[in-house]
Amino acid sequence: MKKVLRVIAGVVAGIVVFFAVFMAVEGFSAIVHPYPADFQGTHEEIVRQVKTYPAWVLVVVVPMWMAMISLTAWTAGKVGGVVSYAIVSVLMTVALFCNLTMLPYPIWFPMAMWITGPWAVYLGLPKGKTRGVAGPE
Repeated sequence: MKKVLRVIAGVVAGIVVFFAVFMAVEGFSAIVHPYPADFQGTHEEIVRQVKTYPAWVLVVVVPMWMAMISLTAWTAGKVGGVVSYAIVSVLMTVALFCNLTMLPYPIWFPMAMWITGPWAVYLGLPKGKTRGVAGPE
């Protein structure tokens, strides 16, 4: 039971880190490319906003997303072991897929994310001793 609780704690910790870093990345984006004053948050408005992103913003966001993915995976793995790392990595991959397929990014951006995303997951793999299912008691 202790191992299961560690896995759950690892997943929760990873998701908390994900949302914290995600909010920071979105905050950066809102500062450098603010929403219009009458923005209501509808899907159509979000699509319009993404279509107007300057290329330099997206270039800067690629390493930010890599850091987010790596930190999230590392945190989950460090707290809950390899099972937490795997669960969170799959969840982030699904979220990335949904984001990239639902919004009209320029073609190079999804390509960059699919190249760097798996690398970021690998970089987030905790090295050495971890707690939980993969590590010592």
